[in-house]
Order: sequence, then structure tokens, then C-alpha cells
Amino acid sequence: MQRFPHPNQDQRPPKFAPSLGAVVLCVHCFRHLGTESTTTTRTTLRAKHKCAEGRLAKEPAAPPPYN
Repeated sequence: MQRFPHPNQDQRPPKFAPSLGAVVLCVHCFRHLGTESTTTTRTTLRAKHKCAEGRLAKEPAAPPPYN
């Protein structure tokens, strides 16, 4: 009986992908903001990025319905 590997098992990123330590992503919309290794530049890239998902996360939530 031949065993097939699980589809999610041992998948490596392609060789043309940048190193994962240098990629800057938005935590709300998962948009690629750039590749930078210094902490101050990474913080600057995240601060300059404005997305609707990030603004909605800071808005107050709707109150629970009154019953």
C-alpha cells in the first residue's frame, strides 16, 4: 500500500520568495508593505499604511440589542 503525504505537510516557500524575517505585512488586511530588516523602518511602514480594516478595528462595537 502506497502512502501519500498530507497536502499541508512539509511545504516550503518557493525559492524566489524573500526571507520571512524581512517581510512587512499589515495585520488587518494582510497587504505586503515591503521588505525591511530594521525595526524603525518596519514601524514606519506600518504607521504610514492606512487601511479600512485597521480603522474599523479601532471603532467602537455595536451595543448588544435591548430585550
